Amino acid sequence: MSRFVTLSTGQKMPVVGLGTWKSAPGPVKQAVLAALDCGYRHIDCAAAYSNQLEVGEALTLRVGPGKSMVTAYSPMGSVDRPCPPDQPSLLEDPRLAAIAQRYQKTPAQVILRWHIHRGVGCIPKSVTPSRIQQNLQVLDFSLTDDDMKQIESFDRKERFIVPTLDGKSVWRDAEHPHFPFHDFF
Repeated sequence: MSRFVTLSTGQKMPVVGLGTWKSAPGPVKQAVLAALDCGYRHIDCAAAYSNQLEVGEALTLRVGPGKSMVTAYSPMGSVDRPCPPDQPSLLEDPRLAAIAQRYQKTPAQVILRWHIHRGVGCIPKSVTPSRIQQNLQVLDFSLTDDDMKQIESFDRKERFIVPTLDGKSVWRDAEHPHFPFHDFF
């Protein structure tokens, strides 16, 4: 399995990156430094996160000024997203836990590997150095076809992270010609 996906431009993007959403200024700089030190070359950042100064400082220290990065969004959902109390957490699913136990991996690592196996780049968010390192340790095992099918069977045909306004879902990109969720809803 490749450690990169090839974009339509021909550029290669690492399949695993570090997410920085909801990472507080201060700890996020240390998290980015830890990620770069253990081999990450794909870092997520956006002005909306309000931590771009620290992310930029860390990148400048380790990579140098003027380098561009590519981003994605929440490969495992967001555990602190506003959601109904009866909505299950994927990372706590016993079926996923059983797969993870067979590989001696965490459920998060299995989900990341599942994405990678499908050719999807991942940017899990963490400020915890041990999790940052774990999130990159997903290239040393492969899921079986049966594991892939089982994980695919978890599909609920719903998007877990949908912005809300006054208690109603707001699909902010719904008018974009490549909006991917019209078929589901």
